[in-house]
Amino acid sequence: MKQPVLMIFATLAAASLATASPITYDINFTTTSGLAPTSGSFTYDAATTTFSNFIVDWDTISFSELTMIANIEGGTCGASPSSPANAFLFLDTGCGGTRAWTASVGPESPFLEFASFFFTGTEGEIDPDGFSIISSQPLIDAGGSFTISPATAVPEPASAGMFGLGFAGLLIAFRCYRARVRRRATA
Repeated sequence: MKQPVLMIFATLAAASLATASPITYDINFTTTSGLAPTSGSFTYDAATTTFSNFIVDWDTISFSELTMIANIEGGTCGASPSSPANAFLFLDTGCGGTRAWTASVGPESPFLEFASFFFTGTEGEIDPDGFSIISSQPLIDAGGSFTISPATAVPEPASAGMFGLGFAGLLIAFRCYRARVRRRATA
């Protein structure tokens, strides 16, 4: 009886120490003007408050510098300091305000154009610098709103703990059954 009780406590301890791994999110865009982004996603690790693979594809341009911007410059939520955690809060909730995106390609010199993609809202922003590209695209401005959603369902630590407890319970029930069968066989 001592061993099954120890297994239950070990399972509970492991569940309490478990943390959710980095989660990949899809960015869901709606468009009010111009072209919609063809894709957008990022991975956020809440334990280390860091972004990775933060990329938005719009008008054949891949904005991959968003990872660096979100990690270094972070984002703001109202008067809060700029940080990756606040950048995620803005992406996730809009900091209690609206969440919008804007993108543009405009002239910079005879052969170069300036491309930019911004996440903005009433209470926050992720505001990267644009960059120059060689392009023959027409001048384009676009915008709309966005939401984020996990790309795949990720079990929470409590769910993992419940699974572990259920497994431990099954193991205990099997051991009790096996002991009962042995006692009957020797009787």
